[in-house]
Amino acid sequence: MIIIEMDKMDIEYAYKIQEVCEQNSGIIRQQSFSGVSDLIHIGINLTQVALPFVAGIITEMIRKNKRIRIKVGDVEIDGLSEKNALKKLEQLLENRNDKKTRNKR
Repeated sequence: MIIIEMDKMDIEYAYKIQEVCEQNSGIIRQQSFSGVSDLIHIGINLTQVALPFVAGIITEMIRKNKRIRIKVGDVEIDGLSEKNALKKLEQLLENRNDKKTRNKR
């Protein structure tokens, strides 16, 4: 599971991801103490099919200087450049697939 954190104002990107990833994603609105939602988290079960699309959305957000943070388990990726966004996501997917393979043994 990969979680992408973004500002509430950028929810259209979360909707784009959810539209393509349908059953493999979910949007969570994080409430601040004042009750106003400042951040959006979208959880995505990253697959080979979803990876290029999600990477494209992330790249678009980076190009537009949107605030974005990616979380996978205990690992947080912040301050991504457009050049390495796809590379990092591919590494995350490979690591996940490696863990699945090891667990089947």
